[in-house]
Amino acid sequence: MPTYLERYLASEQEQVWDDLLALGAAMRDEPLYSERLSKNRTY
Repeated sequence: MPTYLERYLASEQEQVWDDLLALGAAMRDEPLYSERLSKNRTY
């Protein structure tokens, strides 16, 4: 299964954000937090 970053870079930005927002506070927990930061640092 591709990571959020891989999906984001594959032009699935809107879907990735929808998925992350649906996670709510859980997106601040590891390992999602590190992955989310890596996506933000890409741009």
